[in-house]
Amino acid sequence: MKRICLLFLLFSTGWSVFAQTGSVEMPLLVSGYANNGGISASVGQIFDAMAPDGASISIISEGIQQGGQSACGDITEVEDVDHNIYPAVDLGLYCWTAQNLRTEHYADNTDVPNIMTYSAAGYSPSDLLDVFGHLYTWNAATQYNSGQGICPDGWHIPTDAEMEYVIATYTPEELMATTQWLPIPGTDISQFTLLPGGRYNSTYGLYENLLVNSYVWTIREESTHAIACMFGAACGTSEFISSEKANGHSVRCVLNY
Repeated sequence: MKRICLLFLLFSTGWSVFAQTGSVEMPLLVSGYANNGGISASVGQIFDAMAPDGASISIISEGIQQGGQSACGDITEVEDVDHNIYPAVDLGLYCWTAQNLRTEHYADNTDVPNIMTYSAAGYSPSDLLDVFGHLYTWNAATQYNSGQGICPDGWHIPTDAEMEYVIATYTPEELMATTQWLPIPGTDISQFTLLPGGRYNSTYGLYENLLVNSYVWTIREESTHAIACMFGAACGTSEFISSEKANGHSVRCVLNY
């Protein structure tokens, strides 16, 4: 069934979706593995990731069949240096964090600069942080293209190829959480529990699209821009966008392989 494409822009004005309570409905955050038995990669396709030390890692996925083997192995969750704990989820070839990052320090305990928390009238900043995590500039998220960036040790910022595999394997609805999204929530069949944390628009100095869009950084840069994946509930789409590095987007991490 086709969805009617609606546009919602939630700036830090006076409108709150939950204005009657001023609180945010907390989503169900799921740990564990998705049941991806039978998923296989395209023949000959190569997916690249950056290790924490900057070395390139590649695997050739020709003939790889996940079957009952989890990309996460025995890992069900990961803890960052600030002791935030994120569920881990098997998305076929790759193991991902199943929540947006909230860390304020790199793995070496140095401060992450330019951290943003979505600000909107009628919402508690702490509630928004607990549900949607922080928003980060690309330079802060990747630690100036270090590969690991703000991810915990043993994890890395996703490549566009890794992100492309995910959006080719699952529909937007299967990646989206069962709460928070407007106008229609997802099914979260993947257990990725993608949340519509919106973004910070550095051009206009505004937070926008809370509850409507999710923006997730990849490691790929293009001069003053970098590539992010935008997920939209209103139109049921996933697409790559070229975004100003100074914009604030969410971050998910991929387990090194």
